[in-house]
Amino acid sequence: MKNFLFVTVGISALEAPRRILDVDPARKIEMEPLIQIVREFRKHKDTARADSLCEPLRALHLGFWAQVEIAWNDTVRSRQTSAELLTTAVLLKKLSEETSLVVDRIILLVPETPEAKLAGRVVETVMESKEYRAHCSPPEIRVRVVPGIGEEAVERLPDALLS
Repeated sequence: MKNFLFVTVGISALEAPRRILDVDPARKIEMEPLIQIVREFRKHKDTARADSLCEPLRALHLGFWAQVEIAWNDTVRSRQTSAELLTTAVLLKKLSEETSLVVDRIILLVPETPEAKLAGRVVETVMESKEYRAHCSPPEIRVRVVPGIGEEAVERLPDALLS
């Protein structure tokens, strides 16, 4: 039997530039243009802009994961990356260190919204990176876009998992 880890994707991957300022206010000049572009993307749902945002957001997250050591309990510093990346890494580490359970596949469940689709792309590419894999061992990753899951996620999620 295969073990699947379902990860629901929100938009926390898009909020990293803004949250970095909580940790390192000195990066304001560097982060402000990206924060503004993300804000405009979210406001106008400009899917054409998503392609140009993916790489800078990915690079930002990779900066966090490039650390040699991650202080897993430092809730302030950990806000520099997405909730999906952080919780999945912690879960995979705990499973490998404390159990014999092996996760065979991660399935990213992405709501069918422009913001979530972009966040899902960022999360997937970071999970596949050597920087992320240095801290945990994610298996094969698959992305499933879930139509209509935006606002009524709680009601739609069981059907999405079954499909």
